[in-house]
Amino acid sequence: MISFIQTENKLLLPFLQKVIGVADQKAMTIFGNVLLEQHGNGLRLSCIDDTMQISANIPQLQGGDIAITTNAKKLLTILKSFNNDDNVNLKLADNHKKIFINCNKSRFQLQTLPPEDFPTLEFEEDAEEEFSFSIPKRDFKHLLKQTQYAIAQNDIRYYLNGLHLDITSHKIVAVATNGHCLAYAAMLFENELPTTCATIPKKAVTELIKLVNDSNDLITITINKSAVKFEFDDIILISKVIDGKYPEYKSVIPENFNIAFKVNRLELIKAINQSALVIDKNSNGVQFSLTENNLQLLTQNHENEDCEINIPIEYNGEPFTIGFNISYVLEKLNNTTDDEVILRFRDVELPGMISGYSYRNASESDLRILPIEQDTFDETLLIKDYEKYVVMPMRI
Repeated sequence: MISFIQTENKLLLPFLQKVIGVADQKAMTIFGNVLLEQHGNGLRLSCIDDTMQISANIPQLQGGDIAITTNAKKLLTILKSFNNDDNVNLKLADNHKKIFINCNKSRFQLQTLPPEDFPTLEFEEDAEEEFSFSIPKRDFKHLLKQTQYAIAQNDIRYYLNGLHLDITSHKIVAVATNGHCLAYAAMLFENELPTTCATIPKKAVTELIKLVNDSNDLITITINKSAVKFEFDDIILISKVIDGKYPEYKSVIPENFNIAFKVNRLELIKAINQSALVIDKNSNGVQFSLTENNLQLLTQNHENEDCEINIPIEYNGEPFTIGFNISYVLEKLNNTTDDEVILRFRDVELPGMISGYSYRNASESDLRILPIEQDTFDETLLIKDYEKYVVMPMRI
């Protein structure tokens, strides 16, 4: 019997939880396993699928050079059955074909697979084709959260099944679209950034949102022609990039509007949810009718039933009516924290735009909205980011 790991459960369990999201927890193959590598610098845990790999290093757990893989879900379930302060002892059979987990008077035995069978996603270092930069984690997470909900699901246009990062000069732009709506978020940085771009698969974006906290600590992002690497805390996440040219998103974003109104976000969400109680599920459509300081939401179904909701807004323009898919509007409203939002339109046949409003009333030190035409850093600007959401109208 070979002693492998001896530690408190509260040290080992959180790191396993960080990497397990990428493992195929239904698989009984190597893709459902976690690789545990004990080396002089600590214990490294890794999980992988066909597009990404997550590794977490526990520097406190140093030891000899031993590596093994075992089923990640089973190991997680076992560790979660222990108390945080329990001491956990992992041992290997002499032939490395079994791993034993001992805690108090409990003992578990799991099958293993050799580490050489565990695939690795190598990040090819290439100074000429590689771009690296660091930004605060909270800023990067904000970009992801403001756009990830618009990523397409299993679209045959495979390049839409990811989040696109477009990096130029002092600005990072994150864009996602499913063909019906487009979410855009941008941030301006004082330090000059490399000019590059990459489209990151949705699964990698989801894992990053879970793993990256809201601190001002830095995350280092390295992009090459085939993969992107994220390094933060004791974690390394490597993801393949989606090949193919991302659509020209700038041409989709409308610039000139002649109709705009401001509304309380939570009131609008409530009104839309009430409207959805009587709706034709085939269209999922809601009609927005604007009159002075009033928004009327009207929904109908094929049984000739309808619902009419009126809420107050700030609007003094001409009467205007336009239709939208409820789901697409709610996506934006549920993924922002602004108390108020602005909806802008130009024509019933053209895309509308939804953006936040709270920044307009912020103090100068809190101002964080970037005009999209601003491409260079100006020290007089306290502006940091900008977000907006473009949604296609529908006939009702």
